[in-house]
Amino acid sequence: MKNSFTFKKQFLFYVLYRLIIVCVMYGLLNELTDSLGDATYYMGLADDHEPESWRSQLTLWIYVNLFGQDKLIASFLLSIVGPILLWSSVKRFIYDKYTYLWWLVLALPSMVVWTAIPSKEALVWPVAIFYAVIEGTNLARNDIDKWNNLRSLILRFSLLSLLYILRGVLVTPLFLIGITTTIFPLIRLKYKPLRTSQLGFSLIPIITLSLGFLIVTIVYLTNRFFIEWIDMVVTGSFLSLDANFSRYFLVDLGGFYQFSNFIRLPFLALFPTVSEVLNSPMKSMFILLDSFIFLFLYYITWTRALRKCSENTYLKRVLNIIFFGITFIYLTLFCVPGAFNVGTAQRHRVNFIPPGIVFPLAVISQLEKDKKFNYSILK
Repeated sequence: MKNSFTFKKQFLFYVLYRLIIVCVMYGLLNELTDSLGDATYYMGLADDHEPESWRSQLTLWIYVNLFGQDKLIASFLLSIVGPILLWSSVKRFIYDKYTYLWWLVLALPSMVVWTAIPSKEALVWPVAIFYAVIEGTNLARNDIDKWNNLRSLILRFSLLSLLYILRGVLVTPLFLIGITTTIFPLIRLKYKPLRTSQLGFSLIPIITLSLGFLIVTIVYLTNRFFIEWIDMVVTGSFLSLDANFSRYFLVDLGGFYQFSNFIRLPFLALFPTVSEVLNSPMKSMFILLDSFIFLFLYYITWTRALRKCSENTYLKRVLNIIFFGITFIYLTLFCVPGAFNVGTAQRHRVNFIPPGIVFPLAVISQLEKDKKFNYSILK
């Protein structure tokens, strides 16, 4: 009874926390979200802005038909419905050893802001977190021969299909998890897993960043027009004269396919520059807080996931592949547009949190839960 009461208090606290953030956004700190991003557009209030793709048209249709054209009501309802859907996915882990990590995920500023206003992220995140949790628990709880039972396969590719319809290429890390989980039991690669030491873990971002630049260089040398087209799309989509954090100096320096620019992309996608801090101190503090929490969670969840599964060779190998793959995707797919506009980086980060943080956190939480269960049986 006591645990049930505490659980309800925690749930109500989280709902209240999100509602306060919504009120803050619509009040004194409205500038934090650059006029609430595309919320006006997705509520059908931007007469001068036509939908650019069928996915944007679908998002517009969903919001207009669900909430009418009132952004405040839409944000209020999203701040209530979102936690209910999220709680149904993570409530099994609320009282385990890693509760504080789950609360840090739930309290991430970017997560709260961009899932509490009308946006594509607000539609995607409950489904993405649900999938990341069930896939993480599936790998941690079951033997490798049971990873691909019929129920798991149907649920896996149904959710991935829905996620792709809603968010497109930005759910690539989740597809990597699903495809790796499906294929690995069939081939069962044999290799020495990554060491969980700090040096071994730190080498992965360096290797993936180098590999990413090598691929971009090869494509640039063989098909320069393709890279220049991508550069044009990125700069045209994520640079705006109205945005405080548009990095036009990257265009002046030659675009993202220049080595000097490419190696600084991850940093620029995470942190504001000195001039940006001086010009927008409030928003810069918001971004810095979010980025530091994000980096801490990414490091701690993956190091512990790789360490806790040391006795399960197959699980550790598949986690190594997924970790390397999604790190590479983040440093390329997410950091390129994010470096040109750090506000965009924050919004897109919401799409990366489920595979990048929630998935390994679900793995270690399930392993810890099974450990306690087995100990209680032996005892």
